[in-house]
Amino acid sequence: MHLAYANRNTFREGITPGKPHVASLEVWTSTDGRKQTERKLHFPTTERTYILAPDDILHVESVSNYSRIHLQDGKSIFLARTLKRIEHQLPGHLFIRIHRSHIVHLTEIISVSKTEVELKNGTTLPIARSQYKRVMAILSD
Repeated sequence: MHLAYANRNTFREGITPGKPHVASLEVWTSTDGRKQTERKLHFPTTERTYILAPDDILHVESVSNYSRIHLQDGKSIFLARTLKRIEHQLPGHLFIRIHRSHIVHLTEIISVSKTEVELKNGTTLPIARSQYKRVMAILSD
């Protein structure tokens, strides 16, 4: 597997310096031996680069100019990156911004009220009044 993240000192073809990189990795299926392509998201920190499948992410929370990615296994990753920047990296058909401080994986939502969203793991997050109708429209499709 090849990790690619461009910073000021490196540049690889097709990668913009300073931008997060979304890679496609080839994965072999064990049943029929054919290749499948699975998109992985790269989130570099000062210590390491986290490589995640979109389904590993429950929700993303803004903490000022930083963000915390909450994972399926209960762990979280703290990044020096704004929520807006992470939002552009996530696949739009799987994630929705429900509040100025929260992005949620659509398949994790089990209930929605006018003021909050409940996730499968029991977490409740606030929902912006302006986002309620949009969230309900997307979930009803």
